Amino acid sequence: MGYICAVGAFSFWGMIPLYWREMAGHSSLELIGHRVLWGSVSLLLYLRFYKQGSLYDLVRMGLKKENRWLLLSSFLIGINWFIFMYAVMQDKVVEASLGYFLNPLINVLLGLLIFKEKVSRLKWFSIFLAFIGLIIFSMGKLSEPAISLSLAFSFAFYGVLHKKSKIDPIEGLFLETSLVSLFLMPYLLHSGHFSLSFLRSGGSDAVWLISAGPVTIIPLLLFTFAVKKIPLSSVGIIQYIAPLGQLALGVSVFGQELEAQSIAAFCLIWLALGLFTFGELVVLKRKNNKKGELSS
Repeated sequence: MGYICAVGAFSFWGMIPLYWREMAGHSSLELIGHRVLWGSVSLLLYLRFYKQGSLYDLVRMGLKKENRWLLLSSFLIGINWFIFMYAVMQDKVVEASLGYFLNPLINVLLGLLIFKEKVSRLKWFSIFLAFIGLIIFSMGKLSEPAISLSLAFSFAFYGVLHKKSKIDPIEGLFLETSLVSLFLMPYLLHSGHFSLSFLRSGGSDAVWLISAGPVTIIPLLLFTFAVKKIPLSSVGIIQYIAPLGQLALGVSVFGQELEAQSIAAFCLIWLALGLFTFGELVVLKRKNNKKGELSS
């Protein structure tokens, strides 16, 4: 069941550009407003009825001194969502997929710089190949590497903040979306970028906008269930379904052209990811062998 949930979560994320494409008539700012508003509502309903939690307890937990990092993580996830939706609206899905291909390698680099984690020669070589691939990609006339880098780094730093967190991921996400709503909604309402007038008219547009909440939390719920049931190494391999799906959509549905530089860049980055994954599996096998020797 854990593997089914993992494949479901990353397949969902891989196909999600199709959902945002259906709302091309709305601005990215308006869509981020709907995402955080209805995402907060959906998460609150889930926590209230599934986990039997109260809103008061959640707010009190968020106000604790050790959880003040949620302010920064809220900003990062908000920026990440906005840039991704902007990429979809601008038909830059290939750039978005590249960002999520780069993410595991950026995680290694941040692990070294922030947590002083040891990095093997193979991982260093993987990072080097990915860096060369990114340079080649940026040489393309149609590419926008800023989208890829901002997505990769915003999500990587978001992961850094959650690395040592003891807060439940779903509860943390509810607090984050609520904080984004608290700071963003007044601006959106005042500037005219957001309105609830669509509720009066109803129709399919209202259904699409409100469904931004479930679309946000369903893959997250599947993901959190999966990581509890299957090894993280397996999750690390399955996660490539999402950017592969986005890349396929970018070329086949959004009509993006892959220049020679882009193809060469992706080949280098895929080679880097292949070496990185191989190194992770070797380390995991050694650990399992040591555990087997100790138990015997």
